[in-house]
Amino acid sequence: MTSVFWLTLRALYEMETGRPCRSCGEPISHRDAFGTSEGVCRRCRDRAEV
Repeated sequence: MTSVFWLTLRALYEMETGRPCRSCGEPISHRDAFGTSEGVCRRCRDRAEV
């Protein structure tokens, strides 16, 4: 319950999209257009490139 509240609050203030990463579950930044469309955060994309 508490985590849903904070995810919603951060999404309202445009800190995050409210959409979780498919790989790790962390919220995706609203500035990450590719991550938002694909559902993968930058950290997981960077790990995949190595």
